Amino acid sequence: MPTALRDALEGLPRPHISQSEATGKQPTPVSVEPAAWPRGVQAVTPGRVVGDVQTAAVNTLLALGARQHPVLLAGKVGVGKSTVAAIVARSFQPFAWFGCDELLTTMMACRSEGSVQRWDAQGYAVHTTEAQLLRRIEQAPMVVLDDVGTRVLSEAQAEALRAVLDARVGRPLLVTTNCDTQALRDSVGARNLSRLLAGSVVRIGGADLRSAASSRPRNQ
Repeated sequence: MPTALRDALEGLPRPHISQSEATGKQPTPVSVEPAAWPRGVQAVTPGRVVGDVQTAAVNTLLALGARQHPVLLAGKVGVGKSTVAAIVARSFQPFAWFGCDELLTTMMACRSEGSVQRWDAQGYAVHTTEAQLLRRIEQAPMVVLDDVGTRVLSEAQAEALRAVLDARVGRPLLVTTNCDTQALRDSVGARNLSRLLAGSVVRIGGADLRSAASSRPRNQ
């Protein structure tokens, strides 16, 4: 998870949803609009409070059972997809967070070199193979795959993404994307798109929160 996003979530109350909210409101796919769900979670991110649209998305995601995963969390740049995914993922401990491009680059390096060198929490160098990486992905209580579809994948990268998606069948998986369906098909391929659409689609609307925050007048 990006450091700024992780720091923004520190100290926030864990998200929750009541049993009454969790029943009878689970359409698939589901479109999230302002005030579609009652307020359940208010979370602070740098310079702003997550609004009704993002809160509605959090509550919708928490209401989805494992059988309705993967969840494709779609929306334009800056509407809070990664923040929503992080709030939800915190209810699954531990969870694994991967940027899609970085993950696929690592998997390609594992295939060409046998393993990649990383450092553990104590600062010791460790070598990770693709099989070990996929095992971690398979065994994590929750996996977030952030920013899927930012570029067109090669055949090998698309196959690696299929391996990741297949490792999470029947397990909670949140995938964020800025792409619409056609753009996602063009970038990840039809077979991966089919896997991504096998569960639920949550679409977040609204304006770019980053632009809104940057244009807000500062107190003197």
